[in-house]
Amino acid sequence: MIITAELIPFGAWIQGKITDKGFEYLQEKLVSIDKKDKFYRVVLETTKAIQEKYPDVLGGSISYFFNNEVIFSELIKILFFDSKVDINIINEQLDIQTLPDGFTLEFVELLKTNLFKEDEFHQILVNKELYAILLELNTDLNSICSSSNSILHEITKWRELTEDKNSNAFRFDDFKNEYLANAQNTLSQVSFIGLGLNSSIKKGRRKKITDLFIKPTFSISNESIKAIPQKLKSELIDENLNIKFSKLFSFEKNLIILGQPGSGKSFLIKYIICSLIDSLEDEFENKDMYGILPFRIELRNYLTFKKDAKSNIIKYLSIVLEEEYGICNIAENFLIRIFKTQKTVIFFDGLDEIFNIEERLKVKNDIEFFCNIYKDVRIVATSRIIGYEDANLNSQMFIELKINNFDNFQQDAYVTKWYEIEEDDEKIREKEIKDFLNKKNHIDKELIRNPLLLSLIVILYRNNLKLPDSKLEVYRSCTSTLVDKWDASKQLNIDMDEEIHRRKDTIFADLAYWQYNELSKNEGKITYELAKSVVGKTIVEKLELADEFNFDDQAENFMEYAKKRSIYFDNNFTHKTFLEYYTAYWIYTNIEKKHKQNQRNELIGKYISNSFWHIVLELLLNLIDKDQPDNEIIDEIIDAQVKTQSPHDCVRFFLNILPTLQNISTNKIAELYLLSIEFLLKQVEDYHKKVPNKKHEVNYLSEKKSNVFFELLLHFSNDRLRQNIKNTLIEYHKINSNKNLVLFYRLYYELIYSGKRHNKNDEKEKQIKCFFSKQEILPIITQDAELFRFSLLIEDYTTMDELLDRIKSLIELFGKKSALEETKSIFANYKIISFVNIFIINLINNESIDNYSKYLTNLTAIGIENFDLLHSVVTCDHPLIWENDCNKIVHYLNLNLSEDSNKLIFVLLNKYINRRTFLKNRIDTSELLSAITRNDEHKKLLNSIIKATNEQNGLDIICSHFKIENNLQISRMNKNQPLRFVI
Repeated sequence: MIITAELIPFGAWIQGKITDKGFEYLQEKLVSIDKKDKFYRVVLETTKAIQEKYPDVLGGSISYFFNNEVIFSELIKILFFDSKVDINIINEQLDIQTLPDGFTLEFVELLKTNLFKEDEFHQILVNKELYAILLELNTDLNSICSSSNSILHEITKWRELTEDKNSNAFRFDDFKNEYLANAQNTLSQVSFIGLGLNSSIKKGRRKKITDLFIKPTFSISNESIKAIPQKLKSELIDENLNIKFSKLFSFEKNLIILGQPGSGKSFLIKYIICSLIDSLEDEFENKDMYGILPFRIELRNYLTFKKDAKSNIIKYLSIVLEEEYGICNIAENFLIRIFKTQKTVIFFDGLDEIFNIEERLKVKNDIEFFCNIYKDVRIVATSRIIGYEDANLNSQMFIELKINNFDNFQQDAYVTKWYEIEEDDEKIREKEIKDFLNKKNHIDKELIRNPLLLSLIVILYRNNLKLPDSKLEVYRSCTSTLVDKWDASKQLNIDMDEEIHRRKDTIFADLAYWQYNELSKNEGKITYELAKSVVGKTIVEKLELADEFNFDDQAENFMEYAKKRSIYFDNNFTHKTFLEYYTAYWIYTNIEKKHKQNQRNELIGKYISNSFWHIVLELLLNLIDKDQPDNEIIDEIIDAQVKTQSPHDCVRFFLNILPTLQNISTNKIAELYLLSIEFLLKQVEDYHKKVPNKKHEVNYLSEKKSNVFFELLLHFSNDRLRQNIKNTLIEYHKINSNKNLVLFYRLYYELIYSGKRHNKNDEKEKQIKCFFSKQEILPIITQDAELFRFSLLIEDYTTMDELLDRIKSLIELFGKKSALEETKSIFANYKIISFVNIFIINLINNESIDNYSKYLTNLTAIGIENFDLLHSVVTCDHPLIWENDCNKIVHYLNLNLSEDSNKLIFVLLNKYINRRTFLKNRIDTSELLSAITRNDEHKKLLNSIIKATNEQNGLDIICSHFKIENNLQISRMNKNQPLRFVI
């Protein structure tokens, strides 16, 4: 027990040194310290702790430290934050030879640490002006020296007054093995708690973090780049200023890792710890990391402990080890010994989760103090990006890295890993992965680049084996996850009025609707003050949760909350998803739910032609649709727009959202399809009138118009809606039998053909069949070559003879040219290679070499000459021609070299197909090339090939490929004349 009446009072001593020096504001605090004996309570706590580590040295009372003013003066100066003390000088003056090495420094550092965790001492001991005043006091180290024997005597006596509670030796290896095993078990499991999903949604099997983790890349701040030695920059940072996961611990400094909400900061920390425990030596280039002891501290929990127990990081860690990892009775001095003698790393997770800026600064200081005291311990901290600058860690101690968003490769890798755990059946797994990866392109990239939201979307897909029909479920789930559920799952202490926080959706909705309207204006103005006034108005007028005297403070608090939780920052919602969802939610709650139908219809009509508003309007109609018992409301909304808006705007918007609507009548669906068909046909007719000589060359995508045809096609590929389109086409045919049926059937056949292409990998492809009788419409389709070709394209065939019959029927009706021409869509942006090229590709892929001559002879018999055939192939730029492998033909020709023109055709065909990836297998075809130069048709053909391969260079390539001397020269009189060859 320290008898404080005999000791120098801390507060009174400080006051005596700073009287009349402008520190009156500290007087009350200093009086309170002495009144409550706070200083000597901390001294006693420190002596007990140091005694646990040195049970054979420290004992008795060292009150001499605190009743000799000269020694007391030096001690107090050492305790200041900015003090720079050479402890060896003090040890020399004290001459305490019986104490262990480093004892004096450790005692002073521990006392200093314990004082800094108390607010009163923290504010005093960081005061630079006060420290400067005390430095001017006379220092008499001789007094300290002369007192050394007395101090040693007091230290010896102190041991007798304290109880030895931890006399057993600390077994580090036992602790390490037990802790690592428990930590691996605790941290290795993935939890999807906090996802904003309906309770009916199954989250799937339990997953291990090491099985699911995708290694992120990191970008480095400009400030941190400056701190890296020049020779290391090229080794650590790539040309895009990114850093690989494996280089994470290649920096000499500590790390602060920043990320957006849901970017996987905590997931990253847990994976790193599990990797270090498992000693996965391929993970990090810095091999010193293996064998290191990792600890994780969640800073929001540490703050609660710090406030309640008024304690420090080391004491909190001892509590964590017991409560989270089942390791009991780990005293602070054991942890101190670990930090001083073992390789360790501490992960401080979630600096952003401390909302109060003063409290965050204190925790930030605690981390930095820890770094200063335990310089050999590696430190990694995490925080959200927004708000970090309010309490950023010392840039001299920390390298600042930011987690990058997932790229396409990382997205695909995550989905694949997730399914490898979730689905055992390989065929089902591959099918669902492929389907999801195809469909993810229809999801806002902002969502799937975020690891947390990608997890949510994969779970939604897996539950229904499809992505939700409407964006509403995805947007609402994502918004709920990032704005509400994720933070709630962490049980964060939100520093805001509880009722205002409960009503935050209403406030965000008002803010979003105001902002969306401002963004729609040519000169819309968005500032922090305007946004805050919208929030304040909602709190006062709508929610009645504040009055005119405090609403500004409440609005300020709400804006600060929105910033800290990365919802609204820098005058904008941090995710476009938030802005769009809350805008739709505002219209739904303030207009639709209050039965203001006219206002709702006017608003939809105002923005239906504005693509910027389409997602908002889609979410709105989904919200309305979800709340309906029948078709009345949705039908009424469509009627109102059809009557007042242009057909194009109505068709574009309603076709896009139709698959997402459930409460809509069959008649209304048919009406929309009828409008779509009439709109498409009129577009083509109007174009033909303007450009009569380009009947089949219209391309609506290049005209930057929304392609209604593709929207119709998506519906035609939808099992639920396909029959509606069929019925509408049949009905249109009946009503408009006297109109341009060639154009109508063209639309019909393009839908069938495109539907088959769209679903070519789908098991349901067979459901997309013709529903008009071929015989019934034959008189019409035989009037137009392109229409007839489409009718042939959609028919299945199984043999080369059937394909030959189609070419024959084309030639008989429309001449040889019709079989050699490509077919172009007039409703979309694609074209189809000629039937002759389709025939060649099938011949190469499906027939044996022995059948080549037979089928080439059959082509000649129906009018396709060798030159026509080859010219058609070499002038076609369709990728199907380029993707085929003709090596088996080359092999055949090597065995049967002759001047046979049919074989010659395939030699040149092979050359053309492989012009970008030249064959390793060279062919000696000098005789065949000589034959070309003697045959005028073949000269023309070679002319086409050379043009396709860059004229003279093309000839050089051909001669080189055939290993012959290049004795041909290209010449022409002028640019308009064809090329000719001279030997």
